[in-house]
Amino acid sequence: MSDVLVVVALVPGAYPTVNHLGKDGQRGGRKSVEYHDLGKAVKDAAEAEIARVGWVTATHPCAVSFTLYHRTGIFPDVDNIPKCPNDFLAVAGVFTTDKLARPVVVDVEYDPDGPARLVIIVRRRFPSYRSKLALPVVRARAITKVVSTVLADVAVVPVKWAYVDGKRIPYDVAMAAIRKGMR
Repeated sequence: MSDVLVVVALVPGAYPTVNHLGKDGQRGGRKSVEYHDLGKAVKDAAEAEIARVGWVTATHPCAVSFTLYHRTGIFPDVDNIPKCPNDFLAVAGVFTTDKLARPVVVDVEYDPDGPARLVIIVRRRFPSYRSKLALPVVRARAITKVVSTVLADVAVVPVKWAYVDGKRIPYDVAMAAIRKGMR
């Protein structure tokens, strides 16, 4: 069984966009021809690689990296790149649902000499050891009580933070400064 899967799919045409809106501003239910063409390319490439390396369908999160190698200087929206391939990676059996693709890293590279292609690297992650070693409820309550007692001696602990000039400050202080500046 492999913990890393590398899928290289040739992009058959224009990269599909998912920004088309349907009736009344809602997302259209039909996917474009480009969407299905790229999906088939990703699915076929993923199935071939799954068989070659012995990948077992992931049931826990997987770190996924998408790099689109484009032949022109006109790139699609970077946030649209993983949407179609993620759907078809799940169909191919990389993971049980595309919700398991996290974190997701997306990049676009200019390659005028090579074919338009999408390189997908999937790295299997495993459940956190904390989930296996969960504290019993009684012990967790005892720890919470100790922490509460310690924090009671400390000045007010801010729940929110803001960043001003790269420095982390309490949210309330930042809001007070903004309100003061607006007068």
